[in-house]
Amino acid sequence: ASYYGGAIYAYLRSSPDVNDSTFTGNLSTNSGYGGGAIYAEQTNRTVDIVDCEFEGNEAQVGYGGALYFYNYANLEVSGVTFTDNLAYYSGGAIYQVGYSRLDVEGGSFSGNEAQNSNGGAVYFYPYTLDLYDLRLRSSRFVDNTALQSGGAVYTLYADDFAAHRYGTVVLDEIMKIRGRGGAQARRG
Repeated sequence: ASYYGGAIYAYLRSSPDVNDSTFTGNLSTNSGYGGGAIYAEQTNRTVDIVDCEFEGNEAQVGYGGALYFYNYANLEVSGVTFTDNLAYYSGGAIYQVGYSRLDVEGGSFSGNEAQNSNGGAVYFYPYTLDLYDLRLRSSRFVDNTALQSGGAVYTLYADDFAAHRYGTVVLDEIMKIRGRGGAQARRG
């Protein structure tokens, strides 16, 4: 167990690119933050995560069951599998907030859960319009759940949300109770 990021903590210009790795059963115990496996803040560059597996990681009382990226921490994810990760609040697999860009290509999201809020697989809120975007390409989202909105993906003020069909993006999600956007909810 760790206060920030169950396995990796990256802060202020660090460069934690991750390749061909497996993160299983990591735990973050920080109330209000999270990152069951990885926590990154103000890296001021793009962090690449390629051909990895995240399974059964948990943000026990926070956000981002597998990944928590905050303020000026762009994220590119390619060929990554997210399975059965759990966030107490938002972002069952990925939680990204604050002046950042998120690009996901390939891989899959299955069985991830935002236990008490939004974005069963992905929660994305860049804080401002016209600068940052969320891109999903050739990814599969199956059986992710959120208590409130966006069983698969929840976006708030994303300048450009694009679920590109280079191959296919499959959204097959459910809501636990009433809410907006069974697969995807976009606000702003």
